[in-house]
Amino acid sequence: MLVREVHHRIKNNLQGVIGILRQYATAHPAVNDIIDAAIGRIYSIATVHGLQTGTMTEEVDLANLLESIADASGHPINYVNELVHPVALNKNESVSVALALNELITNACKHRSSCGPIFIKIATDGSSVTITIANHVENNTKTTGGQGLLLVESLLPKKSTRFQVMQIGDIFSVELKLGRPVVSID
Repeated sequence: MLVREVHHRIKNNLQGVIGILRQYATAHPAVNDIIDAAIGRIYSIATVHGLQTGTMTEEVDLANLLESIADASGHPINYVNELVHPVALNKNESVSVALALNELITNACKHRSSCGPIFIKIATDGSSVTITIANHVENNTKTTGGQGLLLVESLLPKKSTRFQVMQIGDIFSVELKLGRPVVSID
């Protein structure tokens, strides 16, 4: 109960920080993009703590985390969950994976063309989980990635993860594969 209460208080405090940042963004429109990026990252951490509040363990349900971050983006997202059983994210990796997922979804929303939603799929092969995030880019623009993808790579655990960037025509996608011990697959 004490651990759940601590997670609840952390989540509430982070929500307060988000509120302060939103007020600052309203007062200083020139820095909206920077503040929105910071808000997204703080929200991802708050989401982890919110999900941990509702369970008796500190592990985080990966599908719930992904869906919460996608919902918070405010953009149209086609979310497909092909998991048959819950997949738990290791408590020691939950914040870094949440930040990485937030960055990937934010980048997909930011760099998408106007012709469709973001596509997110989560699936498992029994030993690992694969998260695919894809979007259309404008006019067959060749996208090589940038600072956001470098940030994602630096956030991800070094063991049991694989991160791949692909572009076929006007579809840009990233694939994140997480294995044990980063995730627990029932």
